[in-house]
Amino acid sequence: MQTLIVEEKDIDSGLDRDIRDLLVLCFPHVRDTFATARRWRGHVPLYSVILKDDDVLCAHVAVVDRAIQAGNQTVRVAGVALVCVTPCLRGRRLVDGALGASMKEAADRKFDCGLLFTHSPTNRIYARSGWIELAAETTRVENGQHIQIPPENIRMYYPLGMNRFPPGAIHLLGDKW
Repeated sequence: MQTLIVEEKDIDSGLDRDIRDLLVLCFPHVRDTFATARRWRGHVPLYSVILKDDDVLCAHVAVVDRAIQAGNQTVRVAGVALVCVTPCLRGRRLVDGALGASMKEAADRKFDCGLLFTHSPTNRIYARSGWIELAAETTRVENGQHIQIPPENIRMYYPLGMNRFPPGAIHLLGDKW
């Protein structure tokens, strides 16, 4: 299995197609979105981590570079998005390797922490990889409207440059990735 860190600017049309095909397979409820683009809510990843076996794409993690407000601090987060593993390869902990590589790269790039949003039961997958749940009230902005993210949308962070996430409410200063 080969792990690759790919800058967004270096993703060619073939790799773009392969990633979109994997996203359509893993997220069929939003297949129309990923049939034409790899961006969720318009956010462009800074880089992607891909796991390949020979020329077959097996897993993917996108990382978005974002500044958010946490309590009274501005925090640079590596926003983790579009995490997926080919269905026939699930259960082999490939996601652990992809997440680990994504956060190692984020640490090398001096991010304060990783941040992601998930639901139960997938939060357990992230927890076993060192992600920590946050209970903070979280606000996002969509079309100029400030919207509270509901509690069932679990917030998790991964310590990098900061060991502890700042206390207080979180404002994403934009839409979630």
